Amino acid sequence: MEITGFAQKALKKILENNKFGWTGMRIFYAGEVNGDPSFQMIMVKEASEGDHVENYEGFNLYYEKEVVEALQTASMDYVAEGFSIVIGAGKTCGSH
Repeated sequence: MEITGFAQKALKKILENNKFGWTGMRIFYAGEVNGDPSFQMIMVKEASEGDHVENYEGFNLYYEKEVVEALQTASMDYVAEGFSIVIGAGKTCGSH
């Protein structure tokens, strides 16, 4: 997994001030917007049942199988400006 752009800086800041016991970020597939897959991300304390888990420098990224399926069926990697996370087999998801 690779986290780039301001996402990396934001995660570092969040984890430095982690008063809530978060262990990672969970990514949800939120349908399509203008033909591109859309995702939502929240900080969580634990994985949900059935989540894939990847570790990045001690931080966990949890994502449901729908995220992987959406990225696999997309015609090209979905990369949003400034915020991208590479998961699984080099597929990229982002958030505007």
